[in-house]
Amino acid sequence: SRRVPSDLRDHYSYHRIVRGLRTTSAQKAKVQASITSAKLEAYWNQVRLAKSDVIGMLVRDSFSGS
Repeated sequence: SRRVPSDLRDHYSYHRIVRGLRTTSAQKAKVQASITSAKLEAYWNQVRLAKSDVIGMLVRDSFSGS
């Protein structure tokens, strides 16, 4: 379970993401949770970069008179 960061909440319908790990092994669950969390963080970083690129383009365009 992960809480959606406040700056990305407009991309989600819910404020929390929950995913079953489909294992009864605590050790496997810990590894899978770490991997999934890292993938989610990487995805969120890509979304943040895309958002900042769009905002940067809008700001640049407004200063250049376009």
